[in-house]
Amino acid sequence: MGREIHLLHLQTFRGFDILGRLIFGTRPVLIFSLTATLIALLLGILIGGISGYYEGWLDAIVMRIMDIILSFPSIIFAIIFITIWGKDFVILIIIYSIIGIPYFARLMRTNVIREKTLPYTTAGKVAGAKIFRILFRYIMPNCLQSIIVAVSYNISRNILSLAVLGFLRYGVIGWVEWGYDISLVLLYQGRLTYAPWALFYPCLMILITVLGFLLLGDSLSDIGLLKQEKL
Repeated sequence: MGREIHLLHLQTFRGFDILGRLIFGTRPVLIFSLTATLIALLLGILIGGISGYYEGWLDAIVMRIMDIILSFPSIIFAIIFITIWGKDFVILIIIYSIIGIPYFARLMRTNVIREKTLPYTTAGKVAGAKIFRILFRYIMPNCLQSIIVAVSYNISRNILSLAVLGFLRYGVIGWVEWGYDISLVLLYQGRLTYAPWALFYPCLMILITVLGFLLLGDSLSDIGLLKQEKL
């Protein structure tokens, strides 16, 4: 702890050191948030699509499991499993992939239930199209437009969660990360009075990154990146 504070004391008055940590801290943030979101997206779309199409007892069981996961606050959920499994990059990705699955699964399920009642789905069944083709070729692609905003929201939520874990010192050991830098600043008494920039710039990076992904998701949704396709 003393060595960390001493290093931060040296970094505080060297702008290039703080800038270097901000730039280098971008790598774990983006790798973690994008990878966890991608895994949660793929599994959530698959689970939600199958659950919404078949409904019945399968849908009831799957959705209750999703509700159980959603009932835990994400930070508490992550801290519990980090304590059990350890502080590792892969462990964090697995934890937040699991946390993100219910959001995509429930959204996809709702869209699939709506889409499968439309005339083009009935026409496909009458034409003899297989269930696999109807679901994965037409229904699920038509549901992806509304997923874009959810993806940007989940990425932003992962970035904030990683910052909180770093601030609480539950992040990966040895990582240079914005939340961890904020924690180091607050550990040293008096740091804010004569070096407020050491706290300001990591907070600014978190704000810009989160806001950027949210605006990107809204923009992609507005321009209709994924056009709907009918049979």
